[in-house]
Order: sequence, then structure tokens, then C-alpha cells
Amino acid sequence: MKYPFTPELLDALPEELAELFRDLELNLLEEICSRLKIADNLNEVTVQDIRALRSHGIGLEDIKRAIRETTDTGEEKLEALLDDVVKRNQAYYTDMIDLAGVTAPERLVSEADIAAIRRQTWGAYKNITGSMGFLTVQGGRLVVSEPAKAYERCLDNALMQIQSGAISYTQAVSEQVKTLADRGLCVAFDKNGKPLKNRVAYEHGHIDQLDVAVRRAVMTGVNQLNQKYREQSMDYLETDLVEVTAHLGARNIDGPNGWENHAAWQGKVYRWRRG
Repeated sequence: MKYPFTPELLDALPEELAELFRDLELNLLEEICSRLKIADNLNEVTVQDIRALRSHGIGLEDIKRAIRETTDTGEEKLEALLDDVVKRNQAYYTDMIDLAGVTAPERLVSEADIAAIRRQTWGAYKNITGSMGFLTVQGGRLVVSEPAKAYERCLDNALMQIQSGAISYTQAVSEQVKTLADRGLCVAFDKNGKPLKNRVAYEHGHIDQLDVAVRRAVMTGVNQLNQKYREQSMDYLETDLVEVTAHLGARNIDGPNGWENHAAWQGKVYRWRRG
């Protein structure tokens, strides 16, 4: 009986969700670029056009709608994904218990446990999507700016460069758009792994691209569900032996903790010790 969650399947599970936010990033950048297509020459009209764009913003409601639609679609896909994880685990472990001659319960893992993991996964997902923005540098500090704010800062910087006479309109705008495109949508985390809203001090921790953060949040929930089913099935089978999956291309380099070399320990049977 093959375990349904191979490393390849686990890797593919959150990809559709991650792709949603990569598409959102492209859509927002396209919107910014389209609104920056104004007179391609350096004169007072161009400066006034930039000021007008700055005052009117980038269509804040359009941006909010795009983010809301992406987040809502992501929530639907996340709910379906978690449902599928529960269904696959339930079928696999029910069959295993039946083969062992033990009567399987109607539900291996309680609805309360499943609901708690769902809430935690949803909470992480919503915190991430609610804290996303374009990464910019302001006053020597990293700043995660909401897309509309990042657009306004882009225009402000372009306007200052143009008015200084040191750089052409085309160069100023292209540099600012490139800055947004290079950094992309991201989420900053504090030292405890919680998403930070807007301002980010360098010492607070790390910054992830949005799709990477979403993948991590989803995989945490999936792995927690899988572990609950493993532990519960071991209780019913009265065993503490587990077989670890194995796959090609596993890390084969030793590290300071002793477990970094995955190739050395994968595919073997171990005793499960609950921590």
C-alpha cells in the first residue's frame, strides 16, 4: 500500500496557491506601467502629469479588488486542498488498520483537531496576505509598502530625479518600475516568524517573496494534518515503528546537527518518539 503523500506530491500541493500571488504581482506591475505611459519628454507638462498621477493614485479600489479576489480565490483553493489532505489520509490509514485486522473508527482524527489545524493554517495565510507589499528602502530602513504606496513612492522618486535635471523622464520612470519588479511582492517577518506590517528594521529577521511565504504556510498545515493521522493510526495499531520515505536527489551533505544528510537516514524504519 503506497503512502499517498510522496515528496513529489507534497512539493506540488501548494504550487497552485503560490502561482496565484505571482500572477497578482505581475498584474499590479502591469497596472503601474500602464499608468506611467505619459508624455515621453522632459518638460513642464510631463512634470504636471506625474504630479497628477501622484495625487490620483493608482486606482486604490482596483488594487484592493485585485488583492481581495486573489486572496479569496486562494482561500477557496486552500480549503479544497486541506479537504483533500484529510480525505487521502483517512482512506489510507483506514485501509491500513483494516488490513491489520483492527476495526477502524469512522473518523481517525477528531473534527476538533482537524478544525484547529485548519484555523492555524488559515490564520497564517491571512496574516501573510494582509502584510504583503513591495520592498523599498527609505531612510536607510527596509520598508514593505502597500502596492498603492509603493506606486506613489515610485512617482515621487521619479519626479525628484526629473526636476533635478540629472536624469531623463524615461530613465527615471524605468528605474523606479525596475526597482519594484526586481523586489516583487514580499512579506517581512520578525524574529518570531510573525509577518510585519509595513516598517521593517534590518535586525528584525528575514524577508520572503510572497509565494515562498504562502507555500511555507500551506505546507505547515499539510504536515500537521499528516502527523496527526500518523500518530492516531499508531495508537490504533499499538506500534511505534515508522518507515521514512525516500526519494532521489536528497541532500547528502553532513551538517552540525547530524540530520542534514537526508540520504543517510531516509527509507529506513525508526521508533517514533513523541516530543
